Amino acid sequence: MEKIITKKRFKILLILISLMPAYSSLGYPPEQTSNLIVEVLSNPLTKMFVDYNIISKLLLFLAALIPYFNIKNSEKYTLGYYVLILLFVGFFQNASFTESYGFSIITGNVTLELIVIITLIYDLLKNKTKFSKDSFHKERVWIVPLMILALLMPCDFVDNTIIPSLSLKMFINDAGFAYCMITPVIIGTYLLFEEKTYVLTLYIISFIGTIFGFYNMLTWFVFNIKSYWMGVLHLPLVIISIYGMLISKKSINHNI
Repeated sequence: MEKIITKKRFKILLILISLMPAYSSLGYPPEQTSNLIVEVLSNPLTKMFVDYNIISKLLLFLAALIPYFNIKNSEKYTLGYYVLILLFVGFFQNASFTESYGFSIITGNVTLELIVIITLIYDLLKNKTKFSKDSFHKERVWIVPLMILALLMPCDFVDNTIIPSLSLKMFINDAGFAYCMITPVIIGTYLLFEEKTYVLTLYIISFIGTIFGFYNMLTWFVFNIKSYWMGVLHLPLVIISIYGMLISKKSINHNI
């Protein structure tokens, strides 16, 4: 199984899934796909839960912190939270009642995140992954600032532009309900504390994270350069996901 997931065909399949047509209750021409995606992500259903933003951030922080306390089966709490929040975010962040397209769903995103959920559930049920404070990887501590950047997501929205901001808003924004901010925190925790690596989980999460990261690099550094800061805020996803792929691939090659 580990060798299969690193094959080009499997990776091409995941990329093709990311390109699946979105759903719109009103229908839309293919050339307007990017506009539909922008409308959905600008006003996702997660906005209905804005009062819980700070709670979602706190829970994500605790999920990353649990292994520090050397709690037995800490991986179940961390990865279990990731499953639960993805069950929510996977649909609510990728769906919206838009003005132009009616009720819409970014199908590719939902499907990829569902694949992550299924992989994690299998991992948890089979006890494949183990975290331990005693196995803390000091050489990987450089990823901690990236995890913090993703967790805080320090930004503001001014004149239709996303700009850097260190205001108190960063403690109550919706980073805890955003796949691209949640994922680097979870992968980072995985990489810092893993005692026994289940490469299937790490590789799939990391590769899918890289796909999302790539699209965001294009969006914020090429097509919407005015809001380049959002691209900067997606760098933790890109860097940690690529690093996770390298670590898992190395483990696979070692076991072949």
